[in-house]
Parts: sequence; structure tokens; C-alpha cells
Amino acid sequence: MIYDVLIVGAGPAGLYTALALKEAGVERMLLLDQMDELGGQLNDIIEVDASFGEAGYTGVELADDLRRNIILHGIDYETESYVVSVDRDKVLQVLHPQKGLRRLQAHALVFATGARERPRGILKFTSKRATGVFSVGTARKFIVEEGYLPGKNIVIYGADWTGLYLTRLLITEGAAKVTIVDRAKELKFPNEELEAFFATYGVQLALGKNLVDIQGENRVSGVTLEGNSGNPKDRITLPCDTLLLSVGLLPQRSLFSKRFRRGLERQGAFVTGNAETITFDQGEIRARAEATAQEVTAYLAALAAEGKDSEKPKGECAPNDRQEDA
Repeated sequence: MIYDVLIVGAGPAGLYTALALKEAGVERMLLLDQMDELGGQLNDIIEVDASFGEAGYTGVELADDLRRNIILHGIDYETESYVVSVDRDKVLQVLHPQKGLRRLQAHALVFATGARERPRGILKFTSKRATGVFSVGTARKFIVEEGYLPGKNIVIYGADWTGLYLTRLLITEGAAKVTIVDRAKELKFPNEELEAFFATYGVQLALGKNLVDIQGENRVSGVTLEGNSGNPKDRITLPCDTLLLSVGLLPQRSLFSKRFRRGLERQGAFVTGNAETITFDQGEIRARAEATAQEVTAYLAALAAEGKDSEKPKGECAPNDRQEDA
């Protein structure tokens, strides 16, 4: 069986795309995700956010709604399905714990593969491998999935939105103190949002500072910061029991970037959600997904039209192609 569409990634972008395609009349469609449940990053967001579309909605509740809609619309999906490779004929090699390794093919592919945290190695600092150093993504999973608070006196290195969102969660869950450290001398967020954020949560800031060392033998006991000038005399030490690294997100493109380098859409491959451009606004993710669904349906319609033209007997032309004699 050749599917009309295979969607790789069942986070919010993949789910919104599938629902929009179903509404447009696409039937032979399959959602694939390597996790054990649909929803992606939403399953780790227990905070309320205005972009979730409903007052008081959390990410977990939005994920539940999307899963329910997928089931109600009869959209086929597979979890625990890891896509090993993809080729230009739009054939996926998919590994599943029960079904084994299979080849799945479609007329069109949608990559909603999301984003992952950047590697820790991009931060150049020394470490004695003390415990208590995590990425913000790992810390969030500890809180949401395991019910553990990673520490009480916490330093977050990196002031992007992932760090700010986590700060709010840490304080809500019982952290005594959170300090955000960043190389930038000024944060690039709307001032009114920052003022409300810091006034509400009492977060400490250390801007224009680089992380150069981590103290502690068995457990982190502090971090050494240095100004952007690089002068050792400017170094200060902040005591802490936990260091969280907020190094930003990187779009997940490794699966398809080498196979479809240029003109993806012309080859029947489409990218949506954070695999395209990073955003934390679920409204924007939904808008992109719906736009992607429109592009996919237009591509499928063009394929169908080409197929009908190729099925015409030789010498026969469509009524609109006939020319009347003068």
C-alpha cells in the first residue's frame, strides 16, 4: 500500500497537520512518532499559556484534546515507531518493537520532527563531573514525569524562552532561589513581559557574564562567572546546588536534510512546526501546520491530474484541448 501522506512526528505540528489534511479529504494517511504517546513537547508542559487557545489550558490538556480529535477523526497513527531513513522515492525505513523493520511509502511526506536541545559542548567551561548539572529539558522531565525537583538553589545558564518557562515552573514547585545567567548584557524580550515575570517570581539576574567553572566534588556547590572582557579580576562565585543549561533549541532536520536539499515541496516533501523555525507560540505552530496541509493537498491534486492525463489513450485529448475547425 502506498499512502497519500506519511507524517513523521506527532507533536502539535504533526497533529494539527493531520487534522487539517483529514478535513481536506485526505484518507490514506499515517502518523508516526518514536515516543509512546502522541503530543510531543506538550506532554511536558503543565503550565497555562495563552497560546494554547483556551483560558486556563495547559500543554498536557491541549495534547489530550488533540489526541482525542485524532481518534474521533479516524486518523491512523503509530507510536514507538522510529524512522531510520528516508530516500528520494519517499520510502521510509521504520523500526517498531513489535512490527520490526518495515518499508513505508507515500506520495507525500510531512516532516514535523520538532526540535532538540543544542549539545552541551557548545558551552566552553570546565567541569569536575559533579552531579547536579542538567539541561533545562531534563529538569522539566524530572518535575513533570518523575515528580522530582532538581534542586533548591538553582542557576540557569542561558536566558532563552525555555529557561524562562522553566524558571516559572521551578519556583511554583518549590525552588528557594533561581538565578538566570547570560552572556548578553540585555535580554531581548518585551520589557513589559520581563518586568511582570521578574516582579512575580523574584528571579535574580546576572547579565554580561560567562560560565567558566563549576565548583563541587560530588555535588555542585557553586559556579564561577566572568565578565565578557575576560579579565580574571572580574570573576565572581555564585553558590548553588544545581546548574541548568539553557543552550537553546535546534530544528531536527538530520532525517531529511541530506535527501531533500533543495526544492523539497517540488519533490513531495514538506517541513512544518519547529523543524522549520523555532517558536513557542502554539497558535503559530497551528497556522503553519494548516498552511502545510494546504500545500500538501495541492501537491496531491496536481499528482492526480498528471495521472489522469497519462491514462488517456494516445491520440485522444481532453475536451478543453480540442480545437474547433475554423
